[in-house]
Amino acid sequence: MTNHDLQNRLLALLEEGYTVLAETERFVHQIQRQFRLRRIAEGKPGWDAPKIFTLNRWMENFWTELLPEELPASSSFLRSQFLKNCLDEAPPPEPPAPEVELIHLLDESFEQCLRFAIDPAGGQESGPMIGWRRQIWRSFDDRLARRGLFHPARLPEKIAHRIPGLERKASWSRMAFVGFEFAGHWEKYLLEELQKKTGAVFFALPAGKAQPDRLVYSDPEQEITGLMENLLIAVREHAPHDIAVVLCDSEFYSPAISNRLQDILGEPIRAQRAAYNLWPDRNLCGQGLYNAAVLPIRCALGGEKRNDLFTFLRSPYYGSFSRWNRRLSLWDRTWREKGVESGIDPLLEAVRDSAEEIFPDGCSGIRAAIAPFLEVGVKMVSNWAETLRRIWTALQFPVLANELDQITWDNLVQIIAEFETVFGETSLSAHEFFEYLTAAASRVRVQKSGFEDAGIQVLGRLDVRGLCFGKIFIPGLVSGSFPQPVRSLPLLSSSERPKVLGGTIESQFAFAHHLYANFLAAAPQIVLSRPAAKDGEICIPSPFWTEDGEKNIDPVIPWKHSLPAMQRARWVRQSIAKIGVWAPIESAKAFCEPDRSQFQIQPLPTANRISVTELQSALLCPARYFFRHVLGLEELDEFEPGIPALERGQNVHRILASFVLHAIEKLAEADLQFEALSDLLKKTITGAIGPRLSHAVWTVELERLIGKPGYPGLLLKWLDTERDRMLDGWSWMAVERPFDGLEIDGCETRLKGRLDRIDSHPQRGLICWDYKTGRLPRRAEVIDKNNEPQLPAYLLALSRGNVTGALKANDNCGAGFIELRSPGNMKHQVMFDPSEQHGLFLKDWEKRVGAALNSIFAGDMSPLWLKEGSACEENCVYRGICGSA
Repeated sequence: MTNHDLQNRLLALLEEGYTVLAETERFVHQIQRQFRLRRIAEGKPGWDAPKIFTLNRWMENFWTELLPEELPASSSFLRSQFLKNCLDEAPPPEPPAPEVELIHLLDESFEQCLRFAIDPAGGQESGPMIGWRRQIWRSFDDRLARRGLFHPARLPEKIAHRIPGLERKASWSRMAFVGFEFAGHWEKYLLEELQKKTGAVFFALPAGKAQPDRLVYSDPEQEITGLMENLLIAVREHAPHDIAVVLCDSEFYSPAISNRLQDILGEPIRAQRAAYNLWPDRNLCGQGLYNAAVLPIRCALGGEKRNDLFTFLRSPYYGSFSRWNRRLSLWDRTWREKGVESGIDPLLEAVRDSAEEIFPDGCSGIRAAIAPFLEVGVKMVSNWAETLRRIWTALQFPVLANELDQITWDNLVQIIAEFETVFGETSLSAHEFFEYLTAAASRVRVQKSGFEDAGIQVLGRLDVRGLCFGKIFIPGLVSGSFPQPVRSLPLLSSSERPKVLGGTIESQFAFAHHLYANFLAAAPQIVLSRPAAKDGEICIPSPFWTEDGEKNIDPVIPWKHSLPAMQRARWVRQSIAKIGVWAPIESAKAFCEPDRSQFQIQPLPTANRISVTELQSALLCPARYFFRHVLGLEELDEFEPGIPALERGQNVHRILASFVLHAIEKLAEADLQFEALSDLLKKTITGAIGPRLSHAVWTVELERLIGKPGYPGLLLKWLDTERDRMLDGWSWMAVERPFDGLEIDGCETRLKGRLDRIDSHPQRGLICWDYKTGRLPRRAEVIDKNNEPQLPAYLLALSRGNVTGALKANDNCGAGFIELRSPGNMKHQVMFDPSEQHGLFLKDWEKRVGAALNSIFAGDMSPLWLKEGSACEENCVYRGICGSA
């Protein structure tokens, strides 16, 4: 028997007036639709509703008709309040989890115990947490009973005990039950009692024998791409509502498939013409509007961090902020530049002037939204709820964008109203209020309105039981998602867990085996798929996956291969269009002579002086010199975590300049011990960094430079190396010495710069050093490519006597770099040895520099890729405007 056969049998029974009880809403809805269509086809009224219900819905209606003296405590807030009172009287014996989490665990444990006929207050096993659970249940059950309530999981038991004493109803003689193979103990007992009373008919869900196709993709991304293509092929053979996608791992696949379907087919719901109908992929906590609503609380409770406040201010859901979006974006840059990372008062003070230009009350409104949740102490829940509403009203929240936002808002309003009704006079801290609200929101699934008989149906693995389709796709059939892992039931004993569905691996496997058989009965055509790997790790197939007929699918690229479905997506079409536009241009670049005229400008006035830094830009690329030093275009610096590299380098330069300057004076003392220099260096480092030690990153930097016992830091290792050079006869002669007006042969421009340090040796002569806290330039970049002009310029200035406070060097003159990246990357790299003659090189260097500068001032701003046919630097910030990108 297939699901189609089962449904036909049930439709016949419903036509005869039977009442049918089923497990899932989806199954009920599909039978109702088939019943209506069948009656219309037979010329009968289509508005007559069949008597088919889920067991839960039938029990609620049945219990209400009995006019009972007690009712199920259906509100999770109500049960939470009772459990909170129980916890206040009897705290847990072990280091407890957060209170809200503990309440949720207790409620879940009680539900499982009651469903599977386990006495929550009974059992022989001892253990502090199990014993505590029993104590809490007795108190909890007593509190419910005094209010005329009981746990909703006891409803099947309550009805089952009432059935034998009730009079036989006419409708009871015509009942049928579908499924329930893995129902709870009391649910099965209730159905058995109904069968005894009424002679009801049981129908097991069919175990199908369809032969599925099995597809293996390289990764989930390729699997979802393949699924989209197969779905659009399937709609040529089947109506969209006759196609289903069944998700074994809904947490991963639901949002991924949702986004891909929206890319390809547009918005998910358009009434009865919907292209697809999604399974709800997120709870209320996962919705943007909910997260925006609680941003004031999260910012306060999270330590008043810069990121949280910035997220709050940039939220499009607050009308008071959204119109100032661009201005508020600059605040984050201000905070970063000023090093303000947390604290609502320091953060707002840093942007006070800007806030006063934007808002009539300056920062007062922002602070007023967060301040209530910074207060220590407790308030009644009704007060917290009113505070939230007042903040939302003041900041014009919410600005709704679509139907999903409206549904989310309606759910949030309903939850807060229920929370306030149940907990109204209960006093909670801000943290507890937030926890209870979040816990309640996590239990609410949010989905747009839609039709289950319109569009491709995306279902959870439990929803497909008993349903009929023409074709179904089941992605992600890997171990860990099918069967599911064993359920975590920390408040059930080892003897209780085997009685609960999913409490052991055997139980999960048995249920998955049953569910897999249900899959095979749901459609004549079934496609199973799985990724071979995910995030670089091999995916183990599900135990229900067989290699018979397995087909490996080659990876595809949306803008390269023929993929009709994916190429409906805008981002794929744009990529293909861009490739099509640029293809002939790239081809022309390869075969045509580049047009240099577009980079020719009017001759520039010859600069009187340029710095070595400006010269480096000119030698690297004339276009870069033009953009940066003529037009004044500077890149917007990317913010780095910790200390920016530029600031770290400048700090090291200042420390070394100050230290060496004072050390030169100390070294004149005859009895100076080297340890004194070490102490002086530590003092200099501490003096430079000390005022900033309130920031953790500078504490780390201090340790990096000084080190710790047994592990000398960067600058102490540098000092040890300098000591060896001193023992070899070298001495520090000058620090931070500038030069100006350095003539360049064949060019009217003069060069200026500053030397980090000059050393002298009685026999070997002079050498100038340039500190480098980043990567050292390669020798070819300095000498052959002429891209790094610092050392040649310093050497030329030193040899001509242009350096202020330094004597003109004789023929023994050199230059080099000192690498100061880390304790493991510290060395002296001599590029120009003082023992060698460098006059010929410097003359040639002058000519090349002069020619390059003359070309630029003559108006030739050709970029490197055009002038020399060389590839540009990948990190050049001007790639987007010079034509190389």
